Amino acid sequence: MRTTRPPRWQWVLAVAVGIVLLAACGPRITGPTPAVKPIPLATSPVGAAPGAGTSASGSSDETPSAAASTAVAATSVIVSTTTPGGEGPAGGSGDQAAAVVGVTVTPERPPASSPLPVAGDLTGVVWNWAGSTTASGDVTKVTFPDRYTMEFLPGNRVRLRADCNTGTGIYTPDGQSLSIQVGVMTKTACHPQSRASAFLQQIATISTYELGSNGLALALSSGDSMQFVQGKAGGNQAEGTTSN
Repeated sequence: MRTTRPPRWQWVLAVAVGIVLLAACGPRITGPTPAVKPIPLATSPVGAAPGAGTSASGSSDETPSAAASTAVAATSVIVSTTTPGGEGPAGGSGDQAAAVVGVTVTPERPPASSPLPVAGDLTGVVWNWAGSTTASGDVTKVTFPDRYTMEFLPGNRVRLRADCNTGTGIYTPDGQSLSIQVGVMTKTACHPQSRASAFLQQIATISTYELGSNGLALALSSGDSMQFVQGKAGGNQAEGTTSN
């Protein structure tokens, strides 16, 4: 006996009716969608952004300082401007830090300023060479200190007198460090007992200086030292006379 299949449209109609019944009889979700409760700023692990609410100082119109610009832009940028003393940027004190997505980034501090040259206590005086002391303690005294002088001038210039010769140089102070570069000197032939050559050689190796109640002490790179006493500005002019 031959079986007769129903028409195709009947199969399509039956499937459609089944889908409608399934949708009508399925489970339903009633009630409004629960709202997401925001995290209070006071309990946020990364703090609140300036201007977004009340800051630590009670002001809401503060703007982030230039230090916060070091934070790299990300999904969320949180900048903390609270200082150790409890003051915000309006107080003008305290360190500022920037946090990017919960990671704190401390802005780089500006480099420390270069130490100011400590040379004001050397200027305005003519320093006369009184003698030298070797590293082993041997002392050499100069008979005529006012014939071997240094005078520190503005602009890091130094006026030199080495017995019968005069000239200039450049001095470079840095804290207690001091160096002198001898420049142009006259070339007059002094007496054979002159200490002009030794004087110029020693001051070219100065490394540090120290002022004391008895005058100026200059330490040399060799371990020796030179001692100077204060003289008078405009002292004796260089002459080709006997000196030591």
